[in-house]
Amino acid sequence: MCLARIINSGITEIFYIADDKQGGGVDFLKVMPPIWQKLGANLNISKMDLPKEFEELAHNLAFANAEQIHKVILNRQ
Repeated sequence: MCLARIINSGITEIFYIADDKQGGGVDFLKVMPPIWQKLGANLNISKMDLPKEFEELAHNLAFANAEQIHKVILNRQ
């Protein structure tokens, strides 16, 4: 969802701190429908060259409440 929004926004340059081992959208561009691949073809996506501590911090922040969110979603069923 966020990758489609980035493509629609016209943003062409993306810098990220940490690889998303849970399956970040950047990895899915190549398997998106052809129209999205075409629209996203001009994206310049690159990982920032930072110390490993920054990557760990970014990952910890991104998943800080993932378990809590997962429980909320499961309780909706």
